[in-house]
Amino acid sequence: VLFILFWAATLIGQGNGKLSGRITSSETGEGLTGVNVMVKGTYYGAASDADGYYNIPQINPGIYDIEASIIGYKVVLQTGI
Repeated sequence: VLFILFWAATLIGQGNGKLSGRITSSETGEGLTGVNVMVKGTYYGAASDADGYYNIPQINPGIYDIEASIIGYKVVLQTGI
């Protein structure tokens, strides 16, 4: 696996929540820019910023499978987030 995914889910009461984290290279530890982060089975998604951080706001609380992809790296699927 060429990059590591760090995930954090913060739920706000009974309403909507957010999914955010940072994507880094497993070789250098540096944040990766422009990684597409998608919540499988939904229309939710975001791209990582210049430091590798992403934020998906207004997501309903629950358990999700998250896919991260960028050209030149293996697609990574994290389940049960």
